[in-house]
Amino acid sequence: MRNIVFVLGLVWVLITGCNLNDNFDQVPMFVQVNSVDLITTDNQGANSHAIRDVWVFVDGFTVGIFEVTPDNPARIPVLSEDDIVRVEFFAGIRNNGLTLNPKDYPFYERITLEMDFRPNEVVEMDLVFEYKDDIVFSVLEDFENSQVYENDIDGDEDKFITITSDPDEVAYGLSCAKYVSDTIPDLFGQTTDFFETSMFGASEVYLEIDFKSEIPFILGYVGFDENGNFTTDFTIVLNSTDVWTKLYLDLSAALNGGDFEAFQLLVAGAPLDVLNSNIEKTGIILFDNVKLVHQAN
Repeated sequence: MRNIVFVLGLVWVLITGCNLNDNFDQVPMFVQVNSVDLITTDNQGANSHAIRDVWVFVDGFTVGIFEVTPDNPARIPVLSEDDIVRVEFFAGIRNNGLTLNPKDYPFYERITLEMDFRPNEVVEMDLVFEYKDDIVFSVLEDFENSQVYENDIDGDEDKFITITSDPDEVAYGLSCAKYVSDTIPDLFGQTTDFFETSMFGASEVYLEIDFKSEIPFILGYVGFDENGNFTTDFTIVLNSTDVWTKLYLDLSAALNGGDFEAFQLLVAGAPLDVLNSNIEKTGIILFDNVKLVHQAN
């Protein structure tokens, strides 16, 4: 199962005919997606992405979800009884970094192509996605000139996220955020300014971030209700990785579920169960391209 994650939609087409007549031509053409990429404008930040799959529709019917990797293009069977076929591609991510949680990312625009239907032929292409026009970046931090996690909440004024311009540490632009953990335990915590949850409307909400870390660390938020009471949520523990990794963290239910009026984004050290394990506890955390993304209200 190298190319096709699943093709239940195509199986359904073949079995039921989707109300098409018995003369339906069942000899497919093939669309081969060799690569996927993302293009951004100056006010959308870096074009880093972790698009792993394409979700494919043909003439309005679901075909399936197909994984695309540099060494493994996706070859997609396309069936049609018309001379012109409409193929739609949606960018697929792994929600919250979970391999078994594929999701079409709601903030990337779909790609729609109309092409001649040519049975038995293979049409190769590279897909380049972009953000939708109505997307809002309430946080857009590349650490070139600022530091969004500026509020120190651990009480240790000597331990703070810094900005590094070391070419051996930076993957995007000229700078990135850096934290050095050299003590055990090291439950550092820093937050952003306050944001009102009313800005989201009915939109889904995602935190995008690129990171590379020698030790586990936490992303989350501090939520405040109408009475000023707060809840600290360590939403996800990110494991160490020796390569830069893109994460799409789904905060929709947490921040747009009606429980909070305001919030701060949080980055912190690993929890005690990690600190008490055999996992490496001291090292360097690097992160960049922090984006809090939602649709315009």
